[in-house]
Amino acid sequence: GVYELMKLLRAPAAKKDPDCLESARCSQAYVKLEMKEYKQALIISRLVLMDAVHGSLGTGLHTVMHKRRQATASLYACEASCALGDTRSALKFLTGEKQDESALDRLAMDLAGVKELASAANNATMKARYKRAQAIVRTSASAASASMGALGAAKNLAMSAISLEDDRSLFSSDRSSARRALLYCMLREGNRDGALAVLRSSR
Repeated sequence: GVYELMKLLRAPAAKKDPDCLESARCSQAYVKLEMKEYKQALIISRLVLMDAVHGSLGTGLHTVMHKRRQATASLYACEASCALGDTRSALKFLTGEKQDESALDRLAMDLAGVKELASAANNATMKARYKRAQAIVRTSASAASASMGALGAAKNLAMSAISLEDDRSLFSSDRSSARRALLYCMLREGNRDGALAVLRSSR
């Protein structure tokens, strides 16, 4: 419960389990985002991202879960930064300092718990998980790019995410996140016809 979470976060460093602490911080960052306490969400997400040491000490599942939590924290930090108006920093949480778009796929691999693309290609469950992660990451990058005014890049990212979301074998229910990102781009451009087309396609 919440009491146990706060007890863990306030415990002396020597008594903290690194994996539990990292998980707790991710959960707390999510809660802060839902409460619209964006500054706190950003601070907590950064704490997760700064803790790259213990992840390098483990192997196997330990490392996979550490990378998944780091990727999750990157998405939370991006969202919080956008909400705070720091859009340039927001995108860097996803792409790195050089704003390398190929970093999005690497982030999606970490989020999905995929070590190598070759192994994902031969495993239907892993492949589906990776594609869902790609859609999530590209949607977040689209929102951050649009907030910066880079509408061309934002639209391309949103459409790429939509093509992944439209695979009904992967997204059986909610497939609207990428469409909302594209709708935002259309409205920022003043493209009402395009916005209406996006709305109709989501029905």
